[in-house]
Order: sequence, then C-alpha cells, then structure tokens
Amino acid sequence: MCDIREKYGKVWENIMDTLRLIQVSIELWGSFFSLSFAILVFVTRRFEPVAARQLMVMLIIHAAALGSDVLAWLFRGDPSVLGYYMVRVSNFCYFLFLFLVLAALSGYVSYLVKIYSGRNMRIWQSVEMGITLCAVLVLIFSRVFGFLYDFDGKNRYYRTELGWLPGAFGVLGLVLILWILVRYGKYMKKLERFSLYISVGLPIVGILMQMFHYGISYTNLALTCALLILFLGYEHEYTAYMVNKERQLNEARIRQINRQMQPHFIFNSLATIRALCRNSPEGVEAINALAGFLRGTMELLDRSDCIAAQKEFELVRQYLTLMQKRFAGAVQVTYDLQDEDFAIPPFVVQTLAENAIKHGIRKKNTRKGSICIRSYATEFFHVIEIQDDGVGFDARNLKNEQNTGIYNTMQRLQLMCGGMLEIESKEGTGTTAKVFVPRG
Repeated sequence: MCDIREKYGKVWENIMDTLRLIQVSIELWGSFFSLSFAILVFVTRRFEPVAARQLMVMLIIHAAALGSDVLAWLFRGDPSVLGYYMVRVSNFCYFLFLFLVLAALSGYVSYLVKIYSGRNMRIWQSVEMGITLCAVLVLIFSRVFGFLYDFDGKNRYYRTELGWLPGAFGVLGLVLILWILVRYGKYMKKLERFSLYISVGLPIVGILMQMFHYGISYTNLALTCALLILFLGYEHEYTAYMVNKERQLNEARIRQINRQMQPHFIFNSLATIRALCRNSPEGVEAINALAGFLRGTMELLDRSDCIAAQKEFELVRQYLTLMQKRFAGAVQVTYDLQDEDFAIPPFVVQTLAENAIKHGIRKKNTRKGSICIRSYATEFFHVIEIQDDGVGFDARNLKNEQNTGIYNTMQRLQLMCGGMLEIESKEGTGTTAKVFVPRG
C-alpha cells in the first residue's frame, strides 16, 4: 500500500479527496434527514410518548454522530492547531455517539417488547448498558494509550491493531438485541417485527464490513438506513392509530348525538313546556331553551373537531334551564366562568352536568340539590369543574353501566385534544368532575 502511495501519490490524494467529498455529502444529508425525522416524531409524540421519545433520542444522537464524522473528514490532514484538536475531538465524539445510539436502540426495543409481551426487561437492559459503559471506558483509555486508533504526522486518522474492538462491542450489543427479538418478537405485529429485524441486522452487516475495510463508512450508511426503517415503521403505526382514532371519534360522536336526541328527553321537555304554558309565561322561556338546545345539538352533527368552550357552556345553560323547569326548582345551578377562550370536544360539560343531575342529585332522598360549573386557567391547563352535592359514587369504577358517559368522555378528551378528566366523589357527599385541556 505504501508503494502504491509513493508511485501514485497524486492520484491517491485525488481519490481520497473525492472519497472525502462523497462521504461528507452523504453524512450531511443523513444528519439532515435524521433531525427532520426527529422533528416529525416530536409532532406525533402523543401517539406513543415513551417510544417517540426514545426514537427521537436515537435520531438526534445519530445526527450528532454523523456531524462529528463530517468534522473529522473535513479537518483530516489539516496541520493547524485547530485541525489538530478538531480531528481528535470529532473522532472521539463519533465513537461515543455510536455507542449511545446502541444504548438508545436497546431501550427502544426493550420498551416495545415490554408493551407487547408484558415481560420485565430490566436485566437485559442492564446488560446492554454494561456493554455500552465498557465500550465508553475502552474508548476513554484508548485516548490515553492509543490502542484503538491514532493520528500520523499529517494529522490523519488511522486504526491500530485493536481498531476492530469498537466494532466488536457494537456487534455484541446488536446480537443481544437480535436475540431478544427472536425470543419475544412473536408478540409483536408482523410489520413492526420485520422492521426491527432489518434495523438491527443492517448495522451488524455494516459494522462487520467496516472492521475489515476502511475508507467508506459502512456503519454510518447502515445505521442511517436502519433508523429510516424504524421511522417508517413508527409512522405506519401512527397512521393506523389516526385512522382508528377517527373511527372511534365518529362512533363516539354518533352515540353522543343519539343519546342527546333520545325521544323520551324531547317528550319530557315538551310535556313540561305544555304544563308551564297553562299557568305561566315561563313556558316561553322553556320553549326557547329547548329550541336553542336542539339547534346547538343539530349544528354539531357534522363536527368531528373541538368547539369553542363558550358554545359548549351555552349548550349547557340551555340544558340546565330545561332541567330546572322540569324539576320545578329542585335543581339549583350556579356559574363561575372565568375562562372561555379555548376549544373542547362537544358535549363534554353537558354529559358531566347530566350525570350530576341524573345519577347524583335526583337519587337523593330529597331529590333536590345544587350544581356549580366553574372555569379558570392555570399555567398549563384550561380547567372546568362540575360540582354537585348528590349521592356520590365509587370513582374507581368508571366502566359500569351507570358511568359509561363519564368513561366515554375521558376517551374523547384524550383523543380529540389531549385532555384529561379527574373525578373526585364521596358517597353521600357529592361529586366534582375536573376537565383539563392543555393550553397552547
């Protein structure tokens, strides 16, 4: 090899310059795409927060590794003081980031295995972290004793006799991940299992090729392709999740509308109005309330998104007005609405108010009670409270027949706006339902 360099020195330098240009271009694009994929995963992180976070970490660390390798190539052969330090720091960071990608990949796979199989993966994760820690320690000691790689008089990187050792650590960690996939992959979806096999197998092949051939960074190419496959697998699952979410929302909306339009509710309201019209002009108010409620309900038939909280509160006012007329003042209602400038899934507050009356106040011995509706803003949430002094219930069991409306409301809040519903109830005392809608 030295004879070739001496005889064809200029040609060799031209080849290396071309190789460096190609390598830098590929790795810059790889770093750009990795960061772009990380941003896309961040946008869809609500789908699977833990897996999304781990995938983002992998993509960002991989982008940092590619960036470090780009700097190593750019300053390769630079005799300046800056070049001296940049080559050494960038090469060290490159190996360090690769080991961290391995640790992040093991965490990602272990999480998926735990989700699908229910197995505790702490021991295996400890082994993987141990391999990563050993690799990092070897890398640190290598910079002191120079037994993995070194630099020649022209400030160019070259591998020593033990230069294969970082690759050996990488292959060992990846083989363990592959073994876990073989053992527990049967619990996963076929497409996800296939993407993980490819994503682990490609880096193994790349590292083995890198150990026996220096010049082209097969490891970086293989890792970039592997993370691209992981990203595509994640996006496929996200798309399926969104389709299922839309289906669930449509079904929930139809059920909710049907429930709001129950014939007995309309008939009871009309009977109340008829009785009121005989003796009092309050019947006009009741008719207006029913018309407003029906009009507001019909307007939401084609809505699959959130509505203004002010509109929801107006719908609730009309509903509670009818309930007060129907039960002849047995239900007292107060409002304290300090925050109305946000969006919320339709019928959320109305459903909770209806539960407060039907399953709380009207089940008291006196069949009388009060309900208070509040809204206010905190640092992170818009909050709505629906408080009643009814009979209360066991809030730990929200899936029984009586509490189906509350459970469905929880699901709609989470799916449509990332919101939450908290129920505080004490039997014989009353119930407070708190709706939390994220701000911003």
